[in-house]
Amino acid sequence: MDARRGERLAFPTAMSFAHSRIVRTSPLALLAAPVLAMGCANLTRPNPDVLTTGEQAGANVAAVTPKPAETAPAAPPVPQGRIQASHILVSFKGSRGPNQTRTKEEARKIIEGILARLRGGEDFGKLAGEFGEDGTKARGGDLGVFGHGQMVKPFEDAAFALKPGETSGVVETDFGFHVIKRTR
Repeated sequence: MDARRGERLAFPTAMSFAHSRIVRTSPLALLAAPVLAMGCANLTRPNPDVLTTGEQAGANVAAVTPKPAETAPAAPPVPQGRIQASHILVSFKGSRGPNQTRTKEEARKIIEGILARLRGGEDFGKLAGEFGEDGTKARGGDLGVFGHGQMVKPFEDAAFALKPGETSGVVETDFGFHVIKRTR
């Protein structure tokens, strides 16, 4: 069958704009037909994200201006009577912590060394990931938001005494030694 003779074709056809006659064409050309029909003017409309910076060797050179990075949404406010904190736990024999192989004195030396590094400006989350011994290690020591009565008393007292951004000294609990940082 031949469209030029008014017969139906077994595959799609499109109008050839250059010759104004029906020709056999591929399905991909059919997708391009509407673009050609609306003209190239829409395809060359200036893009507000592209600034022309000059010409180089006769070619137009463009620099893409990045859109401003979207800032992360602010964390929701912490309800009154609740705080958010991170900690680093170093446990010892006889404690309820996960590592009960070292002596209390060895654990104290480790936590004091960590505290010294923190005071020297090292990142809390990085040190928590390196030295922490509980499930918060993977989150940089983040305990999330908690209120009164959710933590053991010595930990709670130390954490609630801190202002956001402050770091405690060494705090001893039934789980071992902690350094606590109040984040919010």
